[in-house]
Amino acid sequence: MMYPDYDAAPSPQPVYSAVDTVYAWLSLVLAFLFCQALPIAQYPLGGFLLILALYATGFIILRLKKLKLCPVCILSAVSSFVIGSSMLLTDTEFLMNLSLAYSLASYCYFLYAAFGNRIEEGFSDYIYIDFIKILFIFPFRSLGSIFQALSNRSTKRGSALLLKILIGIGIALVPTLLVFSFLSYDRGFTHILEDIFSFDFGNIERIFTSFLFTLPLGMYGFGLYRSSQEKVLKDRMTAQNCKEGLKKAQILPQSTALVAVFPVIFLYVVYFISQWRYYVSGFTGVLPEEFSYAEYARQGFFELCSVSVVNLVLIIGISFFIKRGKKESSVILKIITTLFCLCTLILIATAVSKLVMYIDFYGLTQKRIYALWLMVVIGIVFLVIALGQFLRNLKVVAVSLTVTVLLFSALSVCNVNALCARYNTDRYLSGSLESFDLEAMEELGDSAIPSLVRLSNSLDSEKDSELKRQIDALLVLEKWRFKNEDASVFSFSVPSAMAKAALEDYVVNAANPD
Repeated sequence: MMYPDYDAAPSPQPVYSAVDTVYAWLSLVLAFLFCQALPIAQYPLGGFLLILALYATGFIILRLKKLKLCPVCILSAVSSFVIGSSMLLTDTEFLMNLSLAYSLASYCYFLYAAFGNRIEEGFSDYIYIDFIKILFIFPFRSLGSIFQALSNRSTKRGSALLLKILIGIGIALVPTLLVFSFLSYDRGFTHILEDIFSFDFGNIERIFTSFLFTLPLGMYGFGLYRSSQEKVLKDRMTAQNCKEGLKKAQILPQSTALVAVFPVIFLYVVYFISQWRYYVSGFTGVLPEEFSYAEYARQGFFELCSVSVVNLVLIIGISFFIKRGKKESSVILKIITTLFCLCTLILIATAVSKLVMYIDFYGLTQKRIYALWLMVVIGIVFLVIALGQFLRNLKVVAVSLTVTVLLFSALSVCNVNALCARYNTDRYLSGSLESFDLEAMEELGDSAIPSLVRLSNSLDSEKDSELKRQIDALLVLEKWRFKNEDASVFSFSVPSAMAKAALEDYVVNAANPD
C-alpha cells in the first residue's frame, strides 16, 4: 500500500520577548562585572555592588514579567544582602569568598523559585534536589539560548550586529592577549602605549581575561533564567515523584541495618569507656600529661570530624535504603539513628571543652573560631536529626539548612579578625594571657590595627618595652603602606577605614602624649 508523503511538522521556534533580550545583554554585563570584582579580597565594595546589581536586575525583570515573589524568594534575597555585606565588614579572605559564593547560589535559587520551579512549596526537605537542578541541569538545558535571545528579531536590529561584534571580540581575545604578553616585555612598547592612551596597562591582562570568561558565564546565567522561565522538568520532578523514588530506593531489609550498625555502636561504647579519663579531663580543665594543649585540641577536633562523617553516612544510609515495615521495626530504626546522634553529641561536647582549654591558654585565632563554629553547626544538625525521629512533621533538612545559614550569617558579619584581635588584646592587658603573639596579630590584617594601637597606648614602657617597640615599628610600616597605596574606590572596606582612623589617632597621641 502506498502512503502519501507528508512533511514533518516543524518544531515550534522558541519565542523571546524584549525583556528576555534585555536580560540576555545584562547577563553578559553582569558576567563581566563578576570577573572584574575578583579577587574579592582586593575589591570588597565591588563584590557587594555586584550582589546588589544582580538582585536589582532580578527584581526589575520579574516585575516586568508580572511575577509575585514568594516568601522564600524574599528570605533568599535578604540572606544574600546580610551575608554579602560581610565583604565590607571583614577582611577575612576565606569568609569573603564563601559569602560571595553563597550570594551567587542564593540568587540562582531566587530566580528559580520566582518562576515557580520548586519541587515543594514552603520550607522543603527536597531543597537539595532543587539545588541540583539549579546548578547542574537548568543552565545546561538552555546553554545556547542566549544567542537566540540576543538576535531576537522582535527587538532592535542592532542586537544581531552587537552579537556579531561580541563574538568577534571573543575570537580576537586569545591571540591579542598572547601578542600583548610577548610585547609587554619590551619597556619601550609599554611606554609608548601608556603615553598614547594614558592608561595603566598593568591591568590589561585582567580585562582581557574578564572578556574571555564573560560569554561562558553569561551563557550559564541566562541558561538558568531561560530554563526557569520555561519550567523545565516541572512535571517530571515533583514532590510525589521524589517520594516514590526514595521509597523504591529502600531495598535493604531492617535486619541488614541491625547487623551493620550493632558492631559500630558496640565499638563506640567500648571506646568511650576506655577513654573516659581522657574525655572527662576536657570538662575538668586538667590537661593529660601525655598531651600538649595543641595536640589535645587538634585530636579532639579531627576525631569529631571523622566520626561525624561516618555517622552521617550511616544515618543517610538508614534513611534512604532500609525498608520501613511494621511500627515496631520503625521504632528500632529510630532508636539506632538516635544512638548515633547521641554518640556524636558526646564527642562534640568533649571536643568543644578541649578547644576552650586551648583558647584559654593561647588565645583566639581564625582557625579556632572556625573550628568552634563548625562544631556548633554539627551539634545542632545532629540534634535536629535526633528530634526528627520523634517529631514526625519536623523537616530535618530544611531546619538544618536554615540554622546553618543563620549561623553563617553571624560568622560572616562579626568580623572574625577583629574579634580575635580584641579578645587577645583584652586578655593580655588583663593579665590572663601570658604572652602576646604579634606574628599572629599581623596575619589578622587591617582588623588588628585598632587593637594594636590600643595595646601600644596601654603598655608600660619599661615593663613591656620590647613588645611596645615591635608594635610601634609595625604601626609605622602600616601607616606608610596606607599613605602610599593606590587603591580604587572598589577596594573600600570597613576594617580598612577603621585602621586608617586608628593610625591617625595613634600618630596624634604619639606626637601629643598629653
